[in-house]
Amino acid sequence: MVNENNTLDPPIRRSTVLNNIDRSKEFLIKVSDGADGAPPVCKLVNKMNLREAERARAKAAHVTKTSFKQVELNWAIDNHDLNHRLKKITEFITKGFKLEVVLMRKKGKRAPTAEEVKNLMDKVVETIKEANGMQIKPMEGEPGRAVTITVRKKPDQ
Repeated sequence: MVNENNTLDPPIRRSTVLNNIDRSKEFLIKVSDGADGAPPVCKLVNKMNLREAERARAKAAHVTKTSFKQVELNWAIDNHDLNHRLKKITEFITKGFKLEVVLMRKKGKRAPTAEEVKNLMDKVVETIKEANGMQIKPMEGEPGRAVTITVRKKPDQ
C-alpha cells in the first residue's frame, strides 16, 4: 500500500483497508499488479482532491486549446482599418493569447508598393514590441505576398 508520502507500507488486506476508510470521501485504486506472487500495490485517494486535479487539468487543456487568435491584414490596408487591427493585436497579446498575424494580398485588391510593405511591417513589429510581445516562431513567408508572424506575451520576470 502506498501512503501519503508516496512510500510503500507493509502489505495489508484489502478488506481491512476498505473497512477502515470513509468510502464517501476516499477510495482505493490499484497502482500496479504484484510481481511474481507479491500482492498488488494500491493507494488511497481522496475523492475531492482527485476531482480538483481533474478540473484543473481540464481547465488547462481548455485554455491552451482556445488561446490561439489570428489577425489578417491586407498589404494595402486603409489607415483606419490598420489602427483597429493594431489595437486588436495589442489587446490579444496583453490578454495572454498566442497570436498569429497574417499579412497577405487579397484577391481583387491592388498590389502594394514596396514602401507600403515596409511601413506595414514596421508598424506591426512596433505594435508587437509595445504590447510586450515576442515572436515564438521565425517569420514565415515573403513580404509583399504572404507573411505569418506568430507571437505571444513575454513571460513575466
